[in-house]
Order: sequence, then C-alpha cells, then structure tokens
Amino acid sequence: MINEVSETGTLFDREMDRKGEIFVNSGSDALYAALVGLNISGKVVVPAYTYIATVNAILRANCEPVFVDVGLDGLMGLDNISKVVPGEDITAVVYPTIGGNFPAQAEEIRHYCGNNDVKLIHDGAQSYGSTFYTGPGSEQSRRSWGDIGIVSYDPTKVVGNMIGTGGGIFVRDPDLRAKICSFVNQGYLNGHAGINSKMSRAARKIIDYNKAIHYEENHTARRARVCEQYYHIPGSFFQEPGTYSNHSRATFKFDNTSDRKWVQNFLKAKQIESKVYYQTPAYRYPQSEPFVNDINAFPKTDNLGLGALSIPLYPELTDKQIDRIVDAMSEAINIIRDK
Repeated sequence: MINEVSETGTLFDREMDRKGEIFVNSGSDALYAALVGLNISGKVVVPAYTYIATVNAILRANCEPVFVDVGLDGLMGLDNISKVVPGEDITAVVYPTIGGNFPAQAEEIRHYCGNNDVKLIHDGAQSYGSTFYTGPGSEQSRRSWGDIGIVSYDPTKVVGNMIGTGGGIFVRDPDLRAKICSFVNQGYLNGHAGINSKMSRAARKIIDYNKAIHYEENHTARRARVCEQYYHIPGSFFQEPGTYSNHSRATFKFDNTSDRKWVQNFLKAKQIESKVYYQTPAYRYPQSEPFVNDINAFPKTDNLGLGALSIPLYPELTDKQIDRIVDAMSEAINIIRDK
C-alpha cells in the first residue's frame, strides 16, 4: 500500500507542480497566505452566506470584510458584487463556491473584478476536479478561476485528508508562487511575519492518493448521475437541471426551520444522514459585528440559513441507497405539503 501511494503521489506531484499548487496545513492558511501573497489590504468582499473561517482569514490578514447578500443558489451574483465594487479601499473579492455550485456569470465576474483593479480569490474546495465553460475550446479548471485559487482538504471535502485537514493554493505566477512558498515556511512577506504551514508528507500522500481515486474512478461523473436522480425529488434543489454538485452533499431548500427539522428527524428515523450548513451565517458571528452596518441587509442569506438542508452525495452511493434516499425525501416533502 505504501508503494502504491508513493507511486500515485509522484504522478500527481508532477501534475500539481505544473499547475502551481502549494500544499499547506488548512484551507484557512491557504486563504490567509493568498491574501498576504497578493498584498491585499483594506477591504475584502465576501458573501454573507459562508463559513466563519473565511472571515477569520481576512481578519488575520489585517483586512476588513465587506459582506454582500447571495442569491437562492448561495452564490454572489454580479448584481450584488457591483453594489460595492468599485468602492473605497476595496482590493479583493473572496468567492467561495458553495455546495459545488458555480456562478453562471463566472467570466463576467472575473472581467468585472479585473477591470476595477480588484483581485479575485476563488475558494474552490467544493468544486475540485470540475470545469466550467466560456465557449468552444475554453474549458477551465474551476480551482484556477481568478487570480489565485485555494482549496481545503478537510475530510468533509471532495478530496479530503483522512488523518486531519489540509489546504492548497493554486498560483500561475512562478515568482508569486515562490514568495508564498517562503511565507508558509516562516518567510517574511508584504509586512507579514511568516507562518509554519507545511503539510506533512504523510498527509500529502493520502491527499494525492485520494486525488488519483477521484479522477481515475470518475467521481465527478458519478455525482452527476446521483444529482440526476435527486431532480426527481419534489422541492427546491440548489442545482439546476443539467448541472450537478461536486461536493459530498446535495442541498435542498425548505420554507422554514421547523419544516427542515421535521425532515431531518424523518430521515434520521430511516437512518439517512443530513446536515445543516451555515445555520449561523458568517456575518452574524461576534467577530463580524463591527463590519455589519445593517443586520437586515442579507434577507436571502438568512432565508438559506433557516431552510437549507444537505443530504448525501457520495460517489460511492449504490443505486439502491440512492433510491432509498430519493424515496424518503419525496415522502417527507409530500407529507409537509399535505399539512
């Protein structure tokens, strides 16, 4: 097994080195190092509907978060970004792709940021291994969208570290890559003291092995097939027909917390796992309070926090297990509708 992992890791090392990946201890360190490497200061735009770790990395870099509301897909649209960009002291946009979704306006957002001299940092932990298209011959890796791409290798992510956590930074510019590599190995960069964020060799090999499995067994295609079955469930599914999530869970939207809780208990009784993500959105945490002028400015974020529920989307799910999940979810939603 060790030889297998080592050999697979070597193949992936070449591929990832070509794409400029830097391995670090966590997704939080990856975002922090990306902000420092790009010399970001002042204010950073971030969705109100995200995990607090995103905000913590921004604060750690001595920047201020500027929260914007999201759409019903959990993503920042260009309409919301353009409300604050351009803006005084705004130097970057951090764009997490929630639940594996990807913005339909991906290229428009990238160009808009570039035209306004604002750096775009893509947090692609939930869309690893997938691509987006801007026209014939223009396929791009979702993790490399923007000026810098980052990922988390937490065990809950698409490609995870089973013995802990980890992160990756994707950098095209070789000079910037060298500077960030130095920074995460105690080097001084852009006024910030360096950190010790080297990923252990054992963790690196496990992640490389999981990457190999992810691609060789075509997990992305398998998740797409699972999503096709989930489209048959009545209710509000985050993904549009013909698209799919590349995360470990698929997300549905309910009208209120009580309905969501009832469905959770219904699924639990049938031994089906479900999770609530961002029940407390990032802008509602204490460390975010100084940067929020109007607590009622994020209605769609609050709506998602009250009603979103995620169910399993593992590529290892058997057809029988998928049918059981679809049947249980359909039954639960129909019971709620008939109340």
